[in-house]
Amino acid sequence: MKKQFAILALFIIASLQAVSQKHAIRLEFSDVYDQERIWTEIQRTGLTGIDPTSDNEVRISYDLSRVHQLEGMTNSFSGNAKVLIRLKNRSGKPDTTWSFSSHVKVKNKWDAYEKLTSDFLEDSKGLKNSLMVINHTLDIFYSRNCTSVLAEANEYFRRKNLKEAYANAKKIEDGICGKEAKNLIAQVENTYSDEFCGEILPRIKILASSGVAYQMEKAIELLYRYPPKAKCNDEVQKVAKSVGDYISKLPQKQSIEINNILSNGQSFNKIFEY
Repeated sequence: MKKQFAILALFIIASLQAVSQKHAIRLEFSDVYDQERIWTEIQRTGLTGIDPTSDNEVRISYDLSRVHQLEGMTNSFSGNAKVLIRLKNRSGKPDTTWSFSSHVKVKNKWDAYEKLTSDFLEDSKGLKNSLMVINHTLDIFYSRNCTSVLAEANEYFRRKNLKEAYANAKKIEDGICGKEAKNLIAQVENTYSDEFCGEILPRIKILASSGVAYQMEKAIELLYRYPPKAKCNDEVQKVAKSVGDYISKLPQKQSIEINNILSNGQSFNKIFEY
């Protein structure tokens, strides 16, 4: 298992330009020192796909059971410290676990935690690579369970839960039932576009016409959910003009972002993150 992991890790490192999770995961921690540093690194690298509601649980834990005080030396600890990365198995089989190891020689156990955290975040086989290997494993899982995932996606769509229908269909769009998944994705996108034009846009118009600052802010917030190629594009552009002065006063980055959305539409991946 370790040999397979190493080969796969080298392949991913060689081909990876940016870190992006195709399958949403939920990160959990157990006995981890300085979790904030891990989260900061995730945010710094722009890692996507971390979703606290995802049923793909990834648990990160530390194992310092082999780090011991050196005989006769009160301020010297040495040994092999590990980060265990465990993917919870949804099919009832044992969880899949990988490990990242780092040899540490430090003054105390707290320094061992600190050294292990630094190595895990900075090493090419550490955090980013571990998450990409998990992503590949989920690819295989969803490919093998394509029919059941598609059925689940269709059931969500029947219940008008577009977010979950979309998320499940996206998991298998490159699998053996990809054609059916892509058809469902198109249905979800069309349904959402109709909902935007029929339900969300009228709310935006009312808010935008108020002239009240906080309501204008709410109108712009809802415009972030404007989908590509919506049938109501002309109406959206009229609303955009009515809030144009307000948009121009926003911080430059936000102003550019909202104007780009008004020109091209927000991606459905982003829309269903709201």
